[in-house]
Amino acid sequence: MKIVLSVLFLLFVSNCSKVKVEQTYDPTLGIESVWQSGSPLSGEPLDSWWKSFKDNELSHIVEQTLNQNRDVYSAAARVEAALVEARIAGNKLSPTITANVGVNRRKQNFIGFPIPGAENRVLNRTFSTFGASLDVSWEADFWGRLSSEELTTYHYYEVKLAELSALQLSLAAQVSKAWFACMETLGQVSLAQETVESYRESSNAIRSRIKSGELQSYDLRLILGEIASTESHVQQWKEQQTRTIRQLEILSGLYPSGTLPLGNSLPELPGPVPAGIPSEMIGRRPDLIAGRKRLLAADAMIAASKAALYPRFRLTNSLGTSSDALQKLLGGDFSVWSLAANAVQPIFNSGRLKKEVGLARIKAKEAMHNHASSVLRALSEVEAALSAESILNKRFKALRKAEKESRNALSLSQLRYKTGVGNSLLLLESKRRLLNIHSQILTLQRLRLDNRVDLHLALGGGLNDFRANSQLENVPKKEKLSLGREK
Repeated sequence: MKIVLSVLFLLFVSNCSKVKVEQTYDPTLGIESVWQSGSPLSGEPLDSWWKSFKDNELSHIVEQTLNQNRDVYSAAARVEAALVEARIAGNKLSPTITANVGVNRRKQNFIGFPIPGAENRVLNRTFSTFGASLDVSWEADFWGRLSSEELTTYHYYEVKLAELSALQLSLAAQVSKAWFACMETLGQVSLAQETVESYRESSNAIRSRIKSGELQSYDLRLILGEIASTESHVQQWKEQQTRTIRQLEILSGLYPSGTLPLGNSLPELPGPVPAGIPSEMIGRRPDLIAGRKRLLAADAMIAASKAALYPRFRLTNSLGTSSDALQKLLGGDFSVWSLAANAVQPIFNSGRLKKEVGLARIKAKEAMHNHASSVLRALSEVEAALSAESILNKRFKALRKAEKESRNALSLSQLRYKTGVGNSLLLLESKRRLLNIHSQILTLQRLRLDNRVDLHLALGGGLNDFRANSQLENVPKKEKLSLGREK
């Protein structure tokens, strides 16, 4: 009974004497209340944001990547390892119970005893001892050292969990951009091939006029040169397309054969993105969540290093039996027990423990400044994407206007050429300009989509619809964790 009361008293004192965890984190970073570079819709960013492009093939390959990418498997394994480490740290708060069963056989010599008849030899005796015991060892966490170390490992588990989400978002963005690049190359190849056919039709007309003496061979040489140049562009775009397809296959965990089936064309740009307010992004972006958890882990490490300055109390209890006969091992007459308690207080270690406290505080400051820097970079990424979207939209409108005027110029040059007023050089230049504008429009369409992906990524677009199928099925959520004590 006294033992139980002693343990309860130690538990009570330990809960009342723990070193408090310092809070290094300063949430005030001068964040504006609204975005300065645009007026996005209010509300939370879209979950599974790639579905907003309304491209079924894109959605399929993104989700395939998130399920099969090897980097995701590696990150998920790091999450599970961090969870096990957190649970191991939590187990240090519980008693350690060990069972021991042993046998000891020894020989004892009797020297110096006057035994009649044995004066000229050494008498000895060989005997065995059997024993069984149950040992209990427990360290009272008076100052919170063990619980602070457990809290540190738990925050590092949350860091790995957030890093996995950040990786998933990054992969979804990479796949989306690679997909849009493939769709652009499809359009560019088709455009170049149409231009080659147009040039060939013109070359046939020029040959007829050369035969009739209306034109010189110079005009034919010009258009044949344009045909060869455009055919070279076709092969260039095809080579780029194959490279991008292989990149997509690697990301999605497939063999890079370059045979991944593609869609038909670039999707249309979706409507405005819900972005909420800037301060909400801190608790939403996985990389910022990871930075904050690193800071909380550093704060917990300060508490652990401070608690290490105080004495450590350890209680050890052993209960068992010992006998020289195996059949008597369970007899109550042969029971033995021991109860021991000890306290260890550092006296002299050249100030090492105090220096470790100072080092922990320095690392916490480093984590705080790193986190603040990450927040500012994240805000800058959103502002840059919002600003770029406005600029790209204006460029797109200007190119559409240029396309209209170039098409009219081509019609006039064709009319002048047919009537003999214009020359072939002007006609080829008009076709070349229209081809260049069409190519720029395709590239700009892809850039607008890429920028939209950047905006989703910068806002920390959600993955809630996907996580049920992710590599984290065996990792419990925060509220389901049991790490030795309530957080």
